[in-house]
Amino acid sequence: MKRLLPVMLLVLTAGCAHGQIPATSYVVDLTWTAPVASGAWAGCTTASPCTYVASRLTLAAGTTTCPTPATVAPFNYTPLNAASPVSAAAFSDPNASGLTVCYVVQTEQTQTGATVPSASLPSTPAGPLVVPASPLAPGSVTGTPAVSASATSPAVAPATENLTDLAMVKMTPSPIRIQAKFSGR
Repeated sequence: MKRLLPVMLLVLTAGCAHGQIPATSYVVDLTWTAPVASGAWAGCTTASPCTYVASRLTLAAGTTTCPTPATVAPFNYTPLNAASPVSAAAFSDPNASGLTVCYVVQTEQTQTGATVPSASLPSTPAGPLVVPASPLAPGSVTGTPAVSASATSPAVAPATENLTDLAMVKMTPSPIRIQAKFSGR
C-alpha cells in the first residue's frame, strides 16, 4: 500500500495537469562583425579586448528610414547596455515589443594603462524594425459550467498561433555590420 500511494499521486497529478501555450514576447537579436585592425589601431587583442554597446532609437510608426546617429550631444540613440557592455558580437533587446526601432553599435576598448575606455563612432543603423506587440493577458476570467444532456465532455476547438515572426536586416559594409531579427519567445 505504501508503494501504491506515490504511484496513485503521480497518476492523479498527470491526469489533472493542464497545459498552457507559452506566452509570446518578441526579442530583437542583434549580431555584428568585429571591426578589423586598420591604420594605427591594432584591433581587438587579448591585451586590449573590445566590448560593444548597443543603442536603440524608437521611431514613430510608419517611419521607413533610420536617422544617422548623432556623434555629439544631444545623442539621438539611447545606449541599452552602457553599464555592462557585451564582449560577444551579439546583444538581445527584450523591450522592443510594439515599437518601430533602429539600432547602432559602438566598439569600446580600454587601452593598456588607461582607466577609461575609448569608444568608436556608431555603426551604420540597422532597421527600422517593426516589432510586433506582445498580446496582453485578458482581464479576470469567469465562467459557469455548461450542462449538455447529450454530450459527455465539452468539445474544444483547436487553437492556432504563429509563434515565430522573423525579419533580417543586412547592413552595408562599415566598421561594424549589424544583423537584427526579432523572434517570438
